[in-house]
Amino acid sequence: MNLRRLLVRMLLIFFVVVPTPMVVLAQNQPSPAASPNAQSLKSQELDALVAPIALYPDDLLTSVLTASTYPLELVMADRWVNENKDLKGDQLKAEAEKQSWDGSVKSLVTRPDVLSMMSSRIDWTQKLGDAMLSQQPDVMDAIQRQRKKAEPSNKSSPAKQQRGNALVIGNGGYKSAAALRTPNADASIVAKTLLAAGYEVTELHDISKADIRPGIRDFLDKVAAGGPDSVAIFYYSGYAAQSNGENFLVPVDAVVNQASDLAGEAYRLKDFTDELAKTPLAARIIILDGSRDHRLGAASGKPLARGLAAENVTSGTLVAFAAAPGAISIDGSKDQSLYTGTLVATMRQRGLDIEQIFKKTRLQVSKATSRAQIPWSVSALDAELHLFGASSQQVAQNESKPKPSRSRRARNHQIPIGALREFIRRAPF
Repeated sequence: MNLRRLLVRMLLIFFVVVPTPMVVLAQNQPSPAASPNAQSLKSQELDALVAPIALYPDDLLTSVLTASTYPLELVMADRWVNENKDLKGDQLKAEAEKQSWDGSVKSLVTRPDVLSMMSSRIDWTQKLGDAMLSQQPDVMDAIQRQRKKAEPSNKSSPAKQQRGNALVIGNGGYKSAAALRTPNADASIVAKTLLAAGYEVTELHDISKADIRPGIRDFLDKVAAGGPDSVAIFYYSGYAAQSNGENFLVPVDAVVNQASDLAGEAYRLKDFTDELAKTPLAARIIILDGSRDHRLGAASGKPLARGLAAENVTSGTLVAFAAAPGAISIDGSKDQSLYTGTLVATMRQRGLDIEQIFKKTRLQVSKATSRAQIPWSVSALDAELHLFGASSQQVAQNESKPKPSRSRRARNHQIPIGALREFIRRAPF
């Protein structure tokens, strides 16, 4: 191990674990020599760089910061984990220990979401590693700023505290297909509901081919910056179509005459779900009110398949459809589609977790349509998620009590100095 990486590890003991007075002391320690081509990053650039990881618990943050100085080993470890998915628990740890990677990299094999994120975003990882080798005190200062920023003001209402990010899209003004009456109203009422639940919401209407990909990219960046304790919610209302087992969201200016047009004219949902799965999050919720009778391809005599295809979900993800795979949904006669109107009304009931919300929605829509439309959901969530919490009485009682901030909880996951030294030396899991 070279001297610079050894110094990185020693400084992490001070900056990540030791309370604030010791941080000041550590800042007076000499930094390791920077590489000849290294360029110092400004505070604003460092803040953006560490935003995706600043709220990690201290032990995980230590591993990430150290492992970022071994980018090639991270890529190798990620590939190794994907090739050995049958290994679990202690067996996974034992086999990883046999590899020649640095201990910090080995420690991340039990966090494949983090490992995958660092491997797939290798430019970001290398940039973080370079900063760790040349600007350790500045990196740690940036982390402290992000944690401080995450602490809500005591004056803020709990209902307004950010719980995650949501992207809501409503596409109704189609140019080469029949216009839809409800999607814009669907999107608006879902956005209002999620805002009331404390989410930061991006709302897009009648989105075009040129704008859908950048809009989703911006959302993914916000999600990454939210940290591993946040939730990502994606809602879409409009036309969607399937081809070869994959689903596509159809922009309002798309021209689709046959299934092969989807690749160039529409947005492949898997591109979004794959990227979202790489981002460490508490939960990922994807809601698709897109199982409409699009009649795409009918004019050319090459009609596309009806409805949407079933989606495979990764751990920590729930995907919900307005109708069962291959089936068509009903817009109804009200301002919102039958599915979205029922879903929003159920969302606003206190005390229901997200899986109960979708179950109740399915039962109500199925009953209202005499089983002509049966909403569908597939869940691999790891924990319960409540949009509006408990009953009104319980909420009133809880709101009178002080609540710890998310960043403060993260800082409480500290390791004694001696234990962290042992962690860095042996990289236990």
